[in-house]
Amino acid sequence: MEYDSNIISNETWLENIQLKGRIYKIDKKAKLVFCDCIIFDDNNEKTFEKRQFPLYLFENINPLKEKSFVIISIKRKAGSMRMDIIDGQEIVEKSDFEVQDLWNF
Repeated sequence: MEYDSNIISNETWLENIQLKGRIYKIDKKAKLVFCDCIIFDDNNEKTFEKRQFPLYLFENINPLKEKSFVIISIKRKAGSMRMDIIDGQEIVEKSDFEVQDLWNF
């Protein structure tokens, strides 16, 4: 059976979600990165959720440090999922996380 390399290049995704995130902890021993993520945003109300991700997904973020902003792009279709971490320092509005700072003690 011959492999068709065009299968991957012609992928179509059923859903594409982009979350704004801010790193609040990097645990190199556990190989995890913890982020505050905005999972709902209608400009008047934001819902935040703390999520953890494998450290290797953040290898392209330089420098990787706490309080850095990222975009977490999640694509899915039947039988497949793709997650990309994008440097969000110049993309994410820092003010989006100001309300979250009021709740972090």
